Amino acid sequence: AYVYYPNDYNNANLVRLVIMARVLRLIRLLNSMKKFQIIINTLDKVLPEAKRILTMIFFLMYMFSIIGMKAFGGLITRDPDNPISSRLDGTDFQANAYWANNFNDMMSGINVLFNLLVVNNWPEQADGILAVTGSKYSRFFFLGFHIFGVVIIMNIVVASIIDTFVNEWQESDGGASRKEGDSESSSRTKMLTFKNREYFVKGTSARY
Repeated sequence: AYVYYPNDYNNANLVRLVIMARVLRLIRLLNSMKKFQIIINTLDKVLPEAKRILTMIFFLMYMFSIIGMKAFGGLITRDPDNPISSRLDGTDFQANAYWANNFNDMMSGINVLFNLLVVNNWPEQADGILAVTGSKYSRFFFLGFHIFGVVIIMNIVVASIIDTFVNEWQESDGGASRKEGDSESSSRTKMLTFKNREYFVKGTSARY
């Protein structure tokens, strides 16, 4: 730090930055831990394969966002002249100030679907749409995304991570057991060799 900023050795922000950088030395300690290495190896194998699942999630959210824009676009606004927004009075949607969670444009729709994907108060989202549409069939939109996005795709993500982690754990234990077996076999070989040499020396001395 002194090489790049020779005149700022008394700069408080630079001192804080250097102190924070010292914490990075803990990575060397974590790298020596077996369980942490298994986690890193799991992420290293999962991330390259995750692009297919992430692409699937993106297309699913894109498709449902377009459907939501066609079905619910313009219904939820903070415009006082919008008579439909008054239907949200007294609902949890209004109490939690979820006005930004709407399908008025593509990004707002993806924001709503991301909240549904992580199961973040999705019943309140559905009740808000139900209140402005006045149709109970609007729940099927949220139910369909929950089935395809959460029940199917997210479970595939979790299952793939767990499967990769278990395989890494088994390979790590197998490698350790193989090393122990090799060390035991080598020690036995050395012991047998030593005994054979001792027997040969005794036999030779007995002859003479």
